[in-house]
Amino acid sequence: MHNPIAPLVMVYRSMKPMSLLIKINPNDLKYVQDTWHAYYPDIPLDSKFLDEDFNAVYQKDLTSIKLFNYFTALSILIACLGLYGLAYLVATQRTKEIGIRKVLGAALQQLLVLLAKDFMKLVAVASVLALPLTWYIMNQWLNSYAYHIAVSWWQLLLPVMAILLIALVVISYQIVKVAVNNPVKSLKSE
Repeated sequence: MHNPIAPLVMVYRSMKPMSLLIKINPNDLKYVQDTWHAYYPDIPLDSKFLDEDFNAVYQKDLTSIKLFNYFTALSILIACLGLYGLAYLVATQRTKEIGIRKVLGAALQQLLVLLAKDFMKLVAVASVLALPLTWYIMNQWLNSYAYHIAVSWWQLLLPVMAILLIALVVISYQIVKVAVNNPVKSLKSE
């Protein structure tokens, strides 16, 4: 896939064949071997399947994909842990404010919006900064292939939406945990 398909010339010769390409079911290999030995008993048959050759050629790409997936999952996990810690810190620091707002009649949804909007803004800004860089790197990587697809806008927007959703879930858990507590307990220490 890294090199374009080169021109091919097929020449008919009446000499003994040096190689043959045969499309068969793998179960029929024994029949092909028997037929070969019947016509060419002195020439050994070296048979292999093209899918095995293709897999060997692209093993480096498959290994890269696996490593990329593992490191992506690890970085998402670390980012979620950091976001969870930051949300815990903010929720702990604003416990009294949350208690006062609850006493004054704020609903859980209002508290979620109040505390989550700052995080969502940061994630959105990070995404806006990362999108051009991601688009450029993806195009450079895809251009290393002879035949490739173009990166469209929705392929970059879908992960951003997933990141926003993950961030919202991580932040909401911490905020709800603080918001459902009795406001009297949070105000008692004052």
